[in-house]
Amino acid sequence: MDAASLALVSICAFATAAWLSPVLTNREFMLAADAAIEQRAATLTFLFAAALCAFAANGHYRSRLPFWIEMKHVVATCVMLLLADAFIQYVTRESLSRSWLLLGWAFAPVGVLAGRALARRALDHLGLWRLPTIVVGEKARADEVIEALSLAPELGLQVRGIVTARRFLRATGADGKVVAIVDPLLFDHVNCFVILAPESEEMADFAHLARHLSRVGAEFSLVLPFREVPVFGLEVQHFLSSDISMLKMRHNLDMPFTQFVKRAFDVVVSASLLVFLAPLLLVCAALVKLDGGPILFAHERVGRNRKPFGCLKFRTMAPNAKSLLEALLACDPAAAEEWRRAHKLTNDPRVTPIGRFLRTTSLDELPQLFNVLRGDMSLVGPRPIVESELETHYGESAHFYLQTRPGITGLWQVSGRSSTTYGRRVHLDVWYVRNWSTWYDIAILLRTIPAVLARRGAA
Repeated sequence: MDAASLALVSICAFATAAWLSPVLTNREFMLAADAAIEQRAATLTFLFAAALCAFAANGHYRSRLPFWIEMKHVVATCVMLLLADAFIQYVTRESLSRSWLLLGWAFAPVGVLAGRALARRALDHLGLWRLPTIVVGEKARADEVIEALSLAPELGLQVRGIVTARRFLRATGADGKVVAIVDPLLFDHVNCFVILAPESEEMADFAHLARHLSRVGAEFSLVLPFREVPVFGLEVQHFLSSDISMLKMRHNLDMPFTQFVKRAFDVVVSASLLVFLAPLLLVCAALVKLDGGPILFAHERVGRNRKPFGCLKFRTMAPNAKSLLEALLACDPAAAEEWRRAHKLTNDPRVTPIGRFLRTTSLDELPQLFNVLRGDMSLVGPRPIVESELETHYGESAHFYLQTRPGITGLWQVSGRSSTTYGRRVHLDVWYVRNWSTWYDIAILLRTIPAVLARRGAA
């Protein structure tokens, strides 16, 4: 499917370039001779074979990888092959349309990922994709694993059930077959996938179970028994002739170079977005100004190292919002109780019609791009909060929030927003800071687009 997808994208890129070149450049599309087409076909065959080898080296054809890891490998491979293709054209002085080259490799990741999605769907339809899975561990720990697997349906791991380590060992013989049906969940585990999810005090039982599974040739994974540690970039180090394995952990945002990379990424992308979105910003500003009030509203939030800043938004409330709220709370006991309990209203009379639209589409947050350029915020990071939230909700986790700049978008915004609990929001913010990488920023920005279009969890 990868080979077919790459070939199809190249053909489509050729047709598009042939159509666009005369329109945009007023020049005839290059590469019309049969010899030139044959040379180009040979070059692409070599590059596509290199792509397949790179995917194989990254385990794409022997392992089930989460989508964002898979996408990272595919994009990185296509970028490297674009550079290789350009170098080949320079060395061979092949007469080639640059639009064909750029369009082909720009859309190659989309074609590959779409082709794989279709392949998985076809295999699933034929009953060949989903892999029966047993989670071994106590129920609370196993539930965490099942929740994590639900976030990566592309893995195709279909959990059949949960069983404790001791029951699993009692029910299996030396050949890996079930010898005592103590639980219907226990079947021939050599032909299924086993996930070991121990707590720290259970490691002795699970070490014995891991040896047993290795001996019978079963495929299994081990979920580490500790939480709240950086997992991105976790490296397993081995020692010659020793059974000792050492996990090397790192905290990316503690390093000055990675902080520089994140800041440079923010400046370049936010400046580009401000130029690209300038017409939309002007339209929103004109609509907000129609009622005669100010265009922007700046609410004080807590920034990096506890430095306060004015978080910019398009104004979404009426200019006399304070008096409207006081009048409503005075005559509506139900609204007064809702305000006292949640400090917000389901049907807030202060929000203008255009303001309601801006909120549900998240367009009211576009002025925060200026906050990013100014250094108050980042494109991706924890949700900006006020001082009281830092004390009452974050507690010991406040250190992680203060370690980086709050973001326009983040894990919380692409994970349900208002439909998630505040505790879950804090967890997502802390996870992001502990595991930051430039690729995660790109992935979250890409996930923000469908989240905003679908208005998931918008308040």
